[in-house]
Amino acid sequence: MTSNERTDVFGEILDRVDAEIDQINDTGAQALGSGDYDTARSAIERGKQFVAVRAWLSALRGEWLPPTPQPRVSEESEELRQRRNLGRLPAGASTSREAYFLPILSVLIEMGGRGRTDQVLDRVGEVMKKELQEEDFELLPGEPVMPRWRKNAAWARYSMVREGFLRDDSPRSYWEITDTGRQFLLDQNETGRSS
Repeated sequence: MTSNERTDVFGEILDRVDAEIDQINDTGAQALGSGDYDTARSAIERGKQFVAVRAWLSALRGEWLPPTPQPRVSEESEELRQRRNLGRLPAGASTSREAYFLPILSVLIEMGGRGRTDQVLDRVGEVMKKELQEEDFELLPGEPVMPRWRKNAAWARYSMVREGFLRDDSPRSYWEITDTGRQFLLDQNETGRSS
């Protein structure tokens, strides 16, 4: 197995673990909101297990994959180096999570209303390529194969579930639009046409 194949496998597995963690978070939040503390407690315990599995997989990936060569850093890019080390950018330095809402909804409509996480994200990346900022393409410090935009799009999904635009009970590793999401997309498209 080549290094690139290992990277793809680890990336896919970590994406699936992240999707499961998101689902557990959604379940726990809903349970807390409805006063179902036993389910919330169960979700917390399950979430801890998945977070531990994710940490183990990340460490394993670090052992299996060769280190990524680090670019030489000049004095002028000291701020950039510090930003990368922290993994966080100042507000407004990258594309907002809300900016992913319409592209995600459009892609899901294009896919028939439902799609696998990796396929949805790949297509969203294609659709938003010209809109994304340079910082969006930076690789995350803790995940050297994941660009910032992809992680932000995955977090946008979580917000969209809370808004009711995406289903919270979709099968693992799938994103699915709701009627509310369809209506929101329709309303936004009509607003855009009338402007």
